[in-house]
Amino acid sequence: MIKMSILKREILYPGKTDLGELEPETKLIYHFETVIINSKDSEPIVIDDSRQMAKGQPVETIYGKQFKLPIWESCLCAMRKGEICRLTVRDDPTTHYICLNYVATSKCFRKHYGVEATRCEHRNDHELEAASQNCCMSLRNSPYTDLNNMIKRPPEIFEFTFELVDVIPPKSYTKEIWQMSDAEKLAMLPKYREDGNRNYAECNYDGAVSAYSKGLQVIESLMLKEKPRDADWIKLDGMKTPFLLNLAQVKLTQGEYYDCIKYTDEVLKKDPENIKALFRRAKAHSGVWNISDARKDFKKCMEYDRNMTKTVTKCFQQLRALELMKVKEDRERFGKMFSRQN
Repeated sequence: MIKMSILKREILYPGKTDLGELEPETKLIYHFETVIINSKDSEPIVIDDSRQMAKGQPVETIYGKQFKLPIWESCLCAMRKGEICRLTVRDDPTTHYICLNYVATSKCFRKHYGVEATRCEHRNDHELEAASQNCCMSLRNSPYTDLNNMIKRPPEIFEFTFELVDVIPPKSYTKEIWQMSDAEKLAMLPKYREDGNRNYAECNYDGAVSAYSKGLQVIESLMLKEKPRDADWIKLDGMKTPFLLNLAQVKLTQGEYYDCIKYTDEVLKKDPENIKALFRRAKAHSGVWNISDARKDFKKCMEYDRNMTKTVTKCFQQLRALELMKVKEDRERFGKMFSRQN
């Protein structure tokens, strides 16, 4: 049984706007500072300050998404917009409930905002096995020394100071992938594809890559919930193909040929006769002077689709020109090498 207790709740600045009853999935935007206090320490210790962690930007929490610290979420929901509040809590001396959940929360925030690690997160096989069976062991092996020390010596008192910057209703913001239900994720796939196509047409290649990549992330997150090779898993796996092909085209246009080859390889593992994948991989092979591999892929394109004959014939001519150029460059280079030796 958890025996933590709220010692004090102070309003440091009253704020202006009452929130009323919040809908689930309301976005809470806020700053926070966490201070820990032990009776044996002469001074309180600041563990986290979101203004430093997020480089001046507020952090976000989605209300009703099983936040690891319900007491923290409850305090935020009871505040006014613009309010600054300090919550002082004594941790449970037996379970260390606040400590363990705060460490998990802080670790997530720090990794999200790219806070530099203070130790190497290396574990041997024995430690990995122990960590899988023991929550405390897993938390203790975080890349942050101060959090590891908190697990070894849990604080008696936590002081959380919050400033509630803004509150955004559920339908007024675009959800991150992890916030979506499965139905919402599926509904977003056409939008990601349309956004990618629009960005590509506008030559915003980074935007196109971002949109197509989000589509793949959604599909892969749904596949994790299915049994591999079952009908639903196979259906989802097939939905990756257009996103992979589009990513390959963007990378080909950008001249990032090895990425193009990587994406087309993934398509061709499932569909060896996919003409778009073969053609784009052939062009990418040409771009990195893999003349033999390019010729093989172009030849398959023509075998699988006779309508490609004219296009492929032109590509063969370009490959021949590349071969001749390569031979000429090699002769000149080696000729200079031999002339230097003589």
